[in-house]
Amino acid sequence: MALDTWTNLSYANVATTSPTAHRIASEWSDALARGGAAEFDGEAEKNVMIPLRRATARMLSCGIEDVCVGSSATELLCSLAWAI
Repeated sequence: MALDTWTNLSYANVATTSPTAHRIASEWSDALARGGAAEFDGEAEKNVMIPLRRATARMLSCGIEDVCVGSSATELLCSLAWAI
């Protein structure tokens, strides 16, 4: 896929957050702070990110393989740097 046609959703972080989304994000953050990678391994990460990728693909009317998600832009850029 050429990078000349993509949708930038990075400004979503300035939107208000629903109480449910806030609760879930807080629980996830607390679990990471307490257990780190011992509780949030690769399988757990996949279980969190795959539903997000599916929902985003459905919203954007594209394939799941065209969607990349991460917990932060920094994390995604680090992954890209390691891949290069």
